[in-house]
Amino acid sequence: MKKRLLASLASFMFILNTFAGTGSAEPTDRVDPTDVTSAEYGNGSIEIIAYSPSGEFSPMLQDFFVKNPDLNSKYKVISYRMADPSGNTYDTLCSMLDSKDKKPDLYISESGYAYDFINGKYADYAADYSDFIDNLDSKINKAELARYSVEMGTDKSSHIKALSYQSTLSLFYYRRSIAKEVFGTDDPDSVMDEIGGGTGKWDKFLEACEKMKSKGYAMVSSTGDLWNASVYGSETPWVVDGTLRLDPERATFMDLAKIIEDNDYSNHKSVWSYAWYADMNGTGLNDITKEPREVFSFLGPTWFLYYVIAPQNASGTYTYGDWGACLAPVSFAWGGYCVSAAKKGVENPSKKEFISRFVEWITLDTSDTGYQFGYASGLYTTDGTKEAVVSGNVLEKADGSSDMLGGQDPFPYIKKAGALAPGSYVIPREYNSIDADFLSSVDRYVSGKLSREEAFADFQDIIASYGGIDVKSQFVVPDPVLTAPDALPSTVTPTPVPTQPPATPTPTVTPAPTDDTDVTDPDDPSTATSKAKKKKSKKKKVTEPEDPGKKAIIPAVISVIAFAAVCATVVTIVYVKDNKKKRDQSSSSSK
Repeated sequence: MKKRLLASLASFMFILNTFAGTGSAEPTDRVDPTDVTSAEYGNGSIEIIAYSPSGEFSPMLQDFFVKNPDLNSKYKVISYRMADPSGNTYDTLCSMLDSKDKKPDLYISESGYAYDFINGKYADYAADYSDFIDNLDSKINKAELARYSVEMGTDKSSHIKALSYQSTLSLFYYRRSIAKEVFGTDDPDSVMDEIGGGTGKWDKFLEACEKMKSKGYAMVSSTGDLWNASVYGSETPWVVDGTLRLDPERATFMDLAKIIEDNDYSNHKSVWSYAWYADMNGTGLNDITKEPREVFSFLGPTWFLYYVIAPQNASGTYTYGDWGACLAPVSFAWGGYCVSAAKKGVENPSKKEFISRFVEWITLDTSDTGYQFGYASGLYTTDGTKEAVVSGNVLEKADGSSDMLGGQDPFPYIKKAGALAPGSYVIPREYNSIDADFLSSVDRYVSGKLSREEAFADFQDIIASYGGIDVKSQFVVPDPVLTAPDALPSTVTPTPVPTQPPATPTPTVTPAPTDDTDVTDPDDPSTATSKAKKKKSKKKKVTEPEDPGKKAIIPAVISVIAFAAVCATVVTIVYVKDNKKKRDQSSSSSK
């Protein structure tokens, strides 16, 4: 069957976050990277080369050398990063590993393409953590690392090739004022019970959806808000040993999306759209009726709360401080970084000392002077934002209280999610488009163009066109496990249109689950700041006068975003057609 692209812009926008940071199609030839810039740390003579996409190593190296003066006088680290923050992170790392004079001893890969560096073609480049960190298992247990972070970095032979520091475990963020009206309480544990948080099931969530609807609220802005829970909360990857698999959680999403759309439980928005951002500050509309309707919840990691939701709410206005957090029905991690060390670097005795101490300090040190405790305490952000970390030990003793959450500390729930969320969903980069293909079939089912049975068959036909994947023998479609709850009588009273002007959304905020540290001046490490935090610090304060000039910028920004979406669609079409052509040629030659 002819391979299809996404059937709607909504489905297309669903998948943008899935591919964030994965870059474009792989080039046929690689050359030494010229699109990188570097900064140097340390005053020693032993040279270490490091690479991180956006300079994530920079604040680490600065602080590490301050805390370890003996190494500062012994080592010099040349830390590379992409010169263009919007560049192709995957290709840049591949070029670094393939280069003659810039091969890194330490490097960071993003979770979206980490498979290639842990189990794929670059797997042999990475050292086993046990080769340069003593008593690895006991240190992992002591740190109480989140399950997903260990599984994601473990290869097929059970060797750990990468670990992380930043947690991208996701929670259920909800509006406290709405919870009080609908559930009678905004207590996180009580709300979690109402939605079935931590149960791995969506039954109670749907019951809560009906309660929200009866009171005039939307449970979610978009069914796309639930997609990440399904794709990253799955225990089984799409392809195992050349066979297509259907994890029950992904099958459930097809039914979940249908019920939510058919019963008007969402505001029917496309994720990452201007209208989607408006739902974060309570000024959104039901996209079907065009009437004002507030949204109860969003799902995501702490970076999503602080750098996507919070920018829509200036401190003290709109929904700022009206949010609470608890476990989502299905726990999942969305994005993140993987820290690896090169075999050749570890095999060099003079380099091994630095690599061992530095990597352990980032990924396993649970002390008050370790990187993760400082990260969770807001010591590495310009505005003191407290980021979640993968160590449950650190989460337990750090204070993550947040004004955005009305003073609540989300860290205890993040630690609980760490024991639940899997990391086994990671697949080769060549299969990343399977998510988009599945959403295409889901979209056709939700819109009524296909039956449930036809939608799954449609998906199988699409994947069969890849060639080389058995789509029949292990693909088991489970019976539906979800049903729409009984309708409740509506108690909706007319909702006045907000008197405040809608807050200017920040559609330039991208779903990058990182702190993306930016060395503004490579020659001056003291200028290292965080791009994500810069965006937040620039938001207009309530006391500032309105700048009429800014209003004129909004249409231009929207036009740029629309143009970018069109370009992305064109690139996707070209990439898919080219891949199909190659598969067809390969199939013909094999015959």
